[in-house]
Amino acid sequence: MRFCPHCGARMDVPQSLVVEYWQAELALFLCYCSACQWQGEIVNQVRVVVSELEEEGES
Repeated sequence: MRFCPHCGARMDVPQSLVVEYWQAELALFLCYCSACQWQGEIVNQVRVVVSELEEEGES
């Protein structure tokens, strides 16, 4: 994590916090941004499966 996902500020300043931890196969990042006071967890997804929506006129 180099930048805050909320405001875009740098996260490598001493006042901000990024902690990586593991839960089973997931890599999670606990974050706090000192610029905007945003805090939250970010999950590093290895695989994402989505369905494609039909366009109008297709059946």
